[in-house]
Amino acid sequence: MRKRFHLWAFYLTIACLVFLFEDLYSGFYNDWSIRPPMYILWFISFTAFILGIKGFANHLNWLTRVRSWITVIISGCLSVLLILPALIPFSMAEQLIESSHSPDNKYEVNVYLMNGGAATSFSVKGEWEGPLWFKKTVYFNDRVGHADVEWEDEHTITINNRTLNLQSGDTFNR
Repeated sequence: MRKRFHLWAFYLTIACLVFLFEDLYSGFYNDWSIRPPMYILWFISFTAFILGIKGFANHLNWLTRVRSWITVIISGCLSVLLILPALIPFSMAEQLIESSHSPDNKYEVNVYLMNGGAATSFSVKGEWEGPLWFKKTVYFNDRVGHADVEWEDEHTITINNRTLNLQSGDTFNR
């Protein structure tokens, strides 16, 4: 086990990068986000950083040295970048307006009022809550300060006069 610290650190760093790129992809295409919470990603990247440092003790060849350096640099940068949002709140503030369940309690949609500060207008975001920490943004509208949420049936929701069929994967983004 001791000789494999650098390898475990490398695998954990790759896992963090995969989760972050998946989160970017899902945010861009309004698809399901399967990224765990940021504090879990930070813990994984910090663990990879520590294991990468311990892995410097066992250099078998030049490839393991290069992999150890790359792992320590990337996991260290990830650790710093993932802890910054917790220390410096520079993202949009989200305030929960309403948490709405479908009539059969199969779907849950949380609607947030988003405020980016003095230079931006209010926005409304609706997120469909899935199992574990999985989320999907089904509704996003700029320059709106309120949300009228109403369920039409078990899988169709209307948010601010926009009808979305969650079963077929409808989304609205303006």
